Amino acid sequence: MFVAISTDTGWFRFENTSAKTLEQSAHLARCGVRPSEVYQKLFLSHPHGKLKLLGKSLDTLELHDDGRLAVMQITQAMLDDCQATRPMIENIVNEPMQIESVIASLLLVELPEGMTQMQPAQQTFSGLRRYYR
Repeated sequence: MFVAISTDTGWFRFENTSAKTLEQSAHLARCGVRPSEVYQKLFLSHPHGKLKLLGKSLDTLELHDDGRLAVMQITQAMLDDCQATRPMIENIVNEPMQIESVIASLLLVELPEGMTQMQPAQQTFSGLRRYYR
């Protein structure tokens, strides 16, 4: 349950974090859940190939619209070079959100069939509404 709450709320950073979600998480912690251990297992324990893939994807980073939109790509060749698997792509789209000006990020992923999948990330939904007015 804690994994679902924490990931759905972006570790309590997203707008859907409420007093109720924090209270439920506190209850789970009182029952023995260790948030730091959960975070470690989910986000700080990755194979080498994932970090290599992150580096290659960051090398493709382009900023558009006065730095508000970040675009990166991952090709099949990058996956092969890094000995990375498709699940290792998860969350890479969020990395450019660390840039102060970025409010939206797109990751373009080449699929084995030659098509491209677009994975979006956004700072906040309300932030995007203000941006597109």
